[in-house]
Amino acid sequence: AGAKVALVLDTSGSVRNYENNLAQAATALVNGLVGTPSSVALFSFATGTPGGVTNRSALQSVQTTAGANTVKSWYSINNGQTANFTATGGTNWDAGLWATAQGSQANSYDIVFVLTDGNPTFANPSQTGDGSTTTFRELERAVFSANAIKKTGARIITVGIGSGLSDYNLAAIAGPTKFTAGHTLNEFDYITAGWSQLEDVLRTFAQGLKCEATVTVEKQAKPYGGAFAPA
Repeated sequence: AGAKVALVLDTSGSVRNYENNLAQAATALVNGLVGTPSSVALFSFATGTPGGVTNRSALQSVQTTAGANTVKSWYSINNGQTANFTATGGTNWDAGLWATAQGSQANSYDIVFVLTDGNPTFANPSQTGDGSTTTFRELERAVFSANAIKKTGARIITVGIGSGLSDYNLAAIAGPTKFTAGHTLNEFDYITAGWSQLEDVLRTFAQGLKCEATVTVEKQAKPYGGAFAPA
């Protein structure tokens, strides 16, 4: 099985000193999809979009290692382990989600993973907001942009990193169901994790997307005038 995946990275100033953690988490997802007919697009946001990483709305196949390396080169060096960007600026969920919605309209993503460590403090147009406060305006506009993604047929799963986020805000753009132990990828809308857990979370996402299964076929033959029997 293969999936068309969009990864949306928060590269705002609060991510400073955690850039490598973010890169390694993205790499865990990309590496986990190698060998499947999956493809990946990438977006980032800070005060606006793109943030620290150039937006790549066109899907890049990661079926081969070479294809996966192309994706990793967008945000990192050292085979995906070291970030090639510096986090700075505010947090504009609206901008990142709206760019992703436009990308999904053109490329029909199956699933969108939004990785963020902060509540929204800016919104479009003109990056409205003070950069430190989350008001109804910043969240509402992010919800509209998230709905535009969903209208294309894509699911959104939000990953809230650290302890400074509101579950209500994460749910507002993704859906009401928070991850609990035992949930499969299609049974929750958002998850919270610490920076040290982020890589394992994204690796688990890749395993869920691969949908691997073993099929055993037993051949039966029926000779003329006889009965079916294993052959």
